[in-house]
Amino acid sequence: MKGNLRWLAGFSLYWAWVVIVFYSDTLMLFSTDPASSLEVFWVWATWAHFVGLVLFAILGARTPQILTGKLACWAAGCATALGAAAAAGSFPLASQPGGLWLSFGGAFLIGLSSSLVLLQWAAFFERAPSSSVGIASVMSFAGGLLVYLVARLFPLMVDFSLVFILPLASAAILAGPAQEYVSQGEGEGGGVASSEDASLWRRRSFVLGLVALVLAVVVFAVCGELLRSLSVRVGGAGAQAMGIPYLTGGLVGLAVLVAVLVVPGSKRVRGPRPITISLLRGVVLVMALAFLVVPFLEGPAISFAYAIFGAGFWCFRAVSWVVCFSGARHLHARATTFVAVMDAAFAIAVVGGGEANDLLVSTIDSQVLNLATVSLFTVFVLMVVALVVLNSSAMRYFVQGVTSGDSIKVDGATEDELQISGADHGAAANEAPSGDTRLAANVDALAERYGLTPREREVAHLLARGRSLPFVQKELHISQNTAQTHARHIYRKLSVHSRQEFIDLVEIGNYQVKEDSH
Repeated sequence: MKGNLRWLAGFSLYWAWVVIVFYSDTLMLFSTDPASSLEVFWVWATWAHFVGLVLFAILGARTPQILTGKLACWAAGCATALGAAAAAGSFPLASQPGGLWLSFGGAFLIGLSSSLVLLQWAAFFERAPSSSVGIASVMSFAGGLLVYLVARLFPLMVDFSLVFILPLASAAILAGPAQEYVSQGEGEGGGVASSEDASLWRRRSFVLGLVALVLAVVVFAVCGELLRSLSVRVGGAGAQAMGIPYLTGGLVGLAVLVAVLVVPGSKRVRGPRPITISLLRGVVLVMALAFLVVPFLEGPAISFAYAIFGAGFWCFRAVSWVVCFSGARHLHARATTFVAVMDAAFAIAVVGGGEANDLLVSTIDSQVLNLATVSLFTVFVLMVVALVVLNSSAMRYFVQGVTSGDSIKVDGATEDELQISGADHGAAANEAPSGDTRLAANVDALAERYGLTPREREVAHLLARGRSLPFVQKELHISQNTAQTHARHIYRKLSVHSRQEFIDLVEIGNYQVKEDSH
């Protein structure tokens, strides 16, 4: 529990730093005319962020300690603070020879450090249950937005000090004593992938699902940049005036999402409710609603549409990370890889979409296009994403491990309402079990009955397939003592005394096992 709260606090402070520097005039405090330089600065930082994601994802796949070690946490925090200092000092020196290089250096440090922190988030929560990842991402975003809105009540100099305090405080928290993620609930497992020897066509479905997610991320990022451009150019709003409604809307959206996740889904699902595809489509509809109201708003009132879009977009960021974690488990891959792919697509979309949207807004200013036409076309694009891209069979396989030919119902729900989670044991229990699927279903049923923790469930799945403890240790990236402890707890809870007794119990099936006294 302490480890969970520590990570939530650390990442909340970092997201607070991100929104403060993006949606306030903090870095412009000592500058007289920084507007054009600031735009160039963030383009450089975004490209550095893209490069950092690729670099750290490759290094982290080879050596995970690069992402989760104390040195990495402190390096990210110090680089962020140093980059912010360079940026703040470069704007007053924009006309001087060294000002450009100082600005570039600050952007480079901020871009690299932000990519490292993002992948640290994925690495820390990689072994957590998917529903818990959803709660963690929502709460960390919400905490960051709340700190931003509270900071708006104080003078700008307070923000300026927070620019340096927040990343260092975040690093100090994240670099604390190492603790393995401990799930707070026994209902949803930590995510057990299907067969390691997935067939080629299933891998192809997985790749197509990842492409669908990346396409959705790109579309949403471009749409967000369009509303930002409209707020600045058409509405005449500055960074801070635009940020307050946008991030307030985001905080409200995240609060609603938290309420949805904590409400129990059914008697069979204990703990946080998993995110569904229907909920994911609902988030897109909120974004579309933002563009529907744009033609009816004038001047600064257009920021209201940006607030609606913020509610949908921040929820989408949280949900999309859960999807990445789920997809990674289906293919026995590292979640950091999929988070890196998704956020790299987001970075490219922000850079390219910003330039394209500036041209689009210029055509609106020159009356070549009108606002209503642009808004309706954007709504159409979002609807295509919601109804076609996110509803595709490839996307369903990516987030659920469900093949295109399956038609599965869970507690009477249609396939649209299938849960996005790291484990599909609810669906597996309703299928006719055979082979590995039958063993997996029996392990999940036993785990439910005897209260195995998510990590114990993962170990049980591997043991049921005849894997040795050294294999379990390597597969789950845990120590030998930890693997032995999990196995000992499993045997004690199931009242068995050896691995053979455990395997026999699994092969019998939960439905033929009598309830024991404990």
